[in-house]
Amino acid sequence: MGPSDNCWLLLLTLIPAWEVIGSESCPNTNVSITPVNTTALQVAWTDLAKDFQRINLTLEKEGRTSNDSNGNVTFSDLKQGMMYNVSIQVQYANSSCNFTQPGTTNPSPVTNLSLVNRTTQSLTIDWTVPTDERKLLYTYHITVTNDTESSPMVYSTEPGQHDFPVTGLNPGVPYNLTVESVTPENTTSTPATVRGTTNPSPVTNLSLVNRTTQSLTINWTVPTDERELLYTYHITVTNDTESSPMVCSTGQGQHGVEVTGLNPGVLYNLTVESVTPENTTSTPATVRGTTNPSPVTNLSLVNRTTRSLTINWTVPTDERESLYTYHITVTNDTESSPMVYSTEQGQHVFEVKNLNPGVPYNLAVESVTPENTTSTPATVRGTTNPSPVTGLSLLNRTTESLAINWMVPTDLKVSLYKYSITVTSDSGLPIMTYSTEPGEHAFVVKGLQPGVPYNVTVMSVTPQNTTSAPEVLTETTNPSPISGLSVLSRTTTSLVINWTDPEDQRVQNYTYNITVTSDTGPFAETYPTARDQNEFNVTGLKPGVRYNLTVQSVTPENTTSAPEEMEATTNPSLVTDLSVLSRTTTSLVINWTDPEDQRVREYTYNITVTSDTGPFAETYPTARDQNEFNVTGLKPGVRYNLTVQSVTPENTMSAPENMEGTTNPSLVTNLFLLNRTTDSLVINWTTPSDPRVDEYTYCVTVTTDAGALIGSNFTLRGQDEFPVTGLNPGIKYHLKVQSVTPEDTRSYPNEIEGTTNCDRDYDYSFSQIAFEKEGVFLHTSTKRNNDQDTLIPGVIRILEKVRSCNATFQLRRAGNSNIAIIRISQCVTKHSNRN
Repeated sequence: MGPSDNCWLLLLTLIPAWEVIGSESCPNTNVSITPVNTTALQVAWTDLAKDFQRINLTLEKEGRTSNDSNGNVTFSDLKQGMMYNVSIQVQYANSSCNFTQPGTTNPSPVTNLSLVNRTTQSLTIDWTVPTDERKLLYTYHITVTNDTESSPMVYSTEPGQHDFPVTGLNPGVPYNLTVESVTPENTTSTPATVRGTTNPSPVTNLSLVNRTTQSLTINWTVPTDERELLYTYHITVTNDTESSPMVCSTGQGQHGVEVTGLNPGVLYNLTVESVTPENTTSTPATVRGTTNPSPVTNLSLVNRTTRSLTINWTVPTDERESLYTYHITVTNDTESSPMVYSTEQGQHVFEVKNLNPGVPYNLAVESVTPENTTSTPATVRGTTNPSPVTGLSLLNRTTESLAINWMVPTDLKVSLYKYSITVTSDSGLPIMTYSTEPGEHAFVVKGLQPGVPYNVTVMSVTPQNTTSAPEVLTETTNPSPISGLSVLSRTTTSLVINWTDPEDQRVQNYTYNITVTSDTGPFAETYPTARDQNEFNVTGLKPGVRYNLTVQSVTPENTTSAPEEMEATTNPSLVTDLSVLSRTTTSLVINWTDPEDQRVREYTYNITVTSDTGPFAETYPTARDQNEFNVTGLKPGVRYNLTVQSVTPENTMSAPENMEGTTNPSLVTNLFLLNRTTDSLVINWTTPSDPRVDEYTYCVTVTTDAGALIGSNFTLRGQDEFPVTGLNPGIKYHLKVQSVTPEDTRSYPNEIEGTTNCDRDYDYSFSQIAFEKEGVFLHTSTKRNNDQDTLIPGVIRILEKVRSCNATFQLRRAGNSNIAIIRISQCVTKHSNRN
């Protein structure tokens, strides 16, 4: 059942049975159905009969009714590109008619319309078809227009087709291509448009019209296309060795170009493409061309005989130089036919044979590529040889010159001869050529390199500039002198010297002669070095002696440079018997035994003082011939490292003689008698503020008042109190305390007197100190003979017994002060009647 059957079934459900049965056709009814867009159809009618009553319209499930004889109805929400059957019933006063009329919505437009290929006469386009339900039934209208033709070209595709080649176009013309979707009922979509230009026609008759070493000039015949006057041309240049092509572009209408910036002797592919203003390009036209090779350089005559001329040249540095051959063309002023020769690839020397003696010839050399393009010719003029000179010898030499002389030939015209001097070297230096005046038989060759062996060639030269077979002398210039001669190191019996080699070309082959003399003794020696040595140890010398050292460069051919001289002095011998003569808290007096060197009376001595216990380093110079020195400004009790070095007038120094010496420590202060018994005295003191005081011990020496030594004892490190025991009761003692360093240097002593307690008829076993005080004065108001009040300095002792106390008073002098000491002791008496 088709779409129209469905519509009729729907109509049957809407129209009464009597109307269906009595219906008839409507031949004169003006009803039209047209698409509004892709989803709507419009039904319109006009001029229905006079007895018209109403019109009923049904599309699928939607029905519309109208009483107007002229009108229209729009059905919406339909599918794109879909054909619908509209059921139509027209009712008149006495009858009705029924019929069905189809209508199709517009299809969806194509998308992604693009140009996928072009030629000079065609443009191929492609697009994405709509997603409509009936898209497989769609065809597509392609309309092609341009700016110059009034009649468009219209094409239609097969159903379902999504690309199309538009043919029969003109080259290089821009076209507008419009594509419309078309339903089977011929409703069309909105158009999609793309603009594209056909390829222009290629150039013809492309040819190479000129070449140089760095350019190729080409021209061509332009196309006969409609827009040819607007065309430009792309030129692409490639070769077999470069990966990146060169691209250039001409102006409009141009038909030739010079491609520059090329390499000499290279084979290039030159491609020309026509280009439209829209940048479409033609198929390329190609021509191959080779640039001219570079000419040879330094073309010269390197040998001649009476029958031949040998030439050589420097080949070009062109990329393909190894493939070049060379054409040699030989002519002279008397023969009309030239002689032409060709070399092998890469050859740069050629001997032209079978010539006539003494004749001037023109020899032209051209570089030739494998494609037979040739360079501009390089030309040299040469003449076969006259007789050679004899007795060539050296008169003199310097670092930059060689003076030579020779015996001239006995030729008839010898008085007119000049002489060509050619100087070459095996070291790769450039060839130098000189010419003398007529009749001259000596010459100084200048501008040479130092220390280089040269081959000096002398040739007789005729007025026509022909030269004889060469007479060769090989001689070496003097080498350059060394520089930067200096002493690298020295001992008492040797000097190690070094120097900067010359910058001569053959310096690696040089040896050096070292000559050593002395003004202070009969000494003269010469020593040779090994090759390329720039350091030498001169041995067997005497300590502290000044020597003259001379160094000369020596070539393998035994030519020598000007001498480079210097003076140098060996190290003096070291001192001996270094010792500390005396010391204080801030100084050390040292002395030593001088060396037995030849120049010892000229020596001074450097004393260097350092310490491990603090940042201290000083160097003191002595006067000449001094062997004792007082080092001052030191710190108490510090261990110093003392180094003495002999110093010559030229300031060379001996190996150091070292010793350690410690200054005396500072004396203790505030020495004080802290306690006493009948057989002991306890003293204490304030330690010094020396840097190493924590390492000090203290020596306590005890003597009697009569000077008899009781004994000496050492404290522990850092101790500031000491009990002196084993003494006798009631005896006055002298106690001396000295600071002592770990190296056993000692301070001046600090001294105190002290008396042990008396051994009276008291029982001291229960005694104890009740009170003790120092630094007071005893005041008494007791008067004798009307004395005034008295302040008595001294030592006061107060002894406390079991039942009573005794007080004793004692004066003791310490330095410039009197010190009063009060002691209160508790005592037990043996005799109760004594107070």
